[in-house]
Formats: sequence, C-alpha cells, structure tokens
Amino acid sequence: MSLQGSIAGLQNQIAELYLQFEQSFTENHLIRDLWGTMANDVSQQTRGLKALSHSFWTQFKNDSNGLSDETLKAVKQQIVEKTEDRSLRSCFERTLRVEEATILKLYVPIIRSLRRNWTDQALDFYIMVKAHLARIVRVTEAFSGDPAMIRRSHELLQTFEKEVQEPDARDLEPQVKPRAARPVRKPARTLAKRVQSRHSRTKPMVEKISLQRRRARSR
Repeated sequence: MSLQGSIAGLQNQIAELYLQFEQSFTENHLIRDLWGTMANDVSQQTRGLKALSHSFWTQFKNDSNGLSDETLKAVKQQIVEKTEDRSLRSCFERTLRVEEATILKLYVPIIRSLRRNWTDQALDFYIMVKAHLARIVRVTEAFSGDPAMIRRSHELLQTFEKEVQEPDARDLEPQVKPRAARPVRKPARTLAKRVQSRHSRTKPMVEKISLQRRRARSR
C-alpha cells in the first residue's frame, strides 16, 4: 500500500472510532453530536490529504525527514487499542492518545513538507488541523472535569504550533561564505603629511643661515 493509502486508512479508523463513541452516548444528544463532529473533522482531513498531488507524496516518501514504517505502526497501535470502558472520561483519554500520535507524528511532518515546498494546501491543511485541535481543547475543558486532562489538551495544541513552526533542519545548515578579499593596507602617513613634515624641517635651517650672515656683517 502507498504511503498516502496507509495514512488514509489510519484516518478512516480514527473516524470510525469517533462514530463508535457517538453510539455510546445516544441518550445525551450534546455529547453524541460532539463525537459526530469529531468524526467529520477527521473525514475533512482525509479529503485534504487526498487532494495533494502525486508528486508531493513521492517526494515526501523519499524525504529523510518523512514517515517511517515504525511511525505508522506506532500510530496504528494507539488507534486500534481495544478497551471496554466507554465512559466519557475514558473516551477523552483515548482521544488525546490517538490525536497526539496522529497529529505530532503524521500531520506535523506533512505540514512541514508542504510549507517547505510552498504548496497552496499548506495553510489550508494547517488551519484544518488547528481548528480540530481547538475543538478538542474546548470540549475537554467543558466536559472532562479533569485539570490534568485539560492541561494535556492545551499542551498538545502548543506542541503542534511549536513543531510546525520550527525551521527544517536543512535550513539550519551553515552556508560557506566566500572568503573576503584582504583589505588594502592604508599607509601610515600620507604624501601630504610627508611634504608638510619636510617643509617644517627646512624652515628653521633658512632662518639659521640668515642669522649667521647678519652676525658676520656686524663684525
């Protein structure tokens, strides 16, 4: 399977997970609609990546800073984790684990690559993911009732912002600057100063000769 297909498969599993959460809260319309909206967010992200060109995915796959098979397996492990606990707290905890793995390990490298290549989709996908994260922060604050979980959601948003804004490692490589030409050495004394100095030395000699002539005449 291609890299694009593998990521799309993981996204579909996340959307399916949120739909399962939705079915667990059929009696609470507010919470049920919340999970349905989360599933729609992920489906929108899937369409956003699907719209990227084949050349981008080829380049991204060959990029040394791209995604490895180990990374994809680690993300999938978080998604397919089985648990019978469907309490709201458990759903929030699992949501944070899944989103941390997906956004920081999958989406951040993709956004960096999009930004480096100045594609039009870079800003679109960044805004899409950030809006999804902002939703997670809001619902965690509103419904989790757990300060540690709320702090964790904020840290996820802050880490995402920091990671996508960091420059690419290749942009930090020192560039060899051309060797500067050796500056022309300025003479210690200019020609004008030399002439002036020579003139100042000869003047007393003329006065001395004139003085000796006057003394000789007086004798």
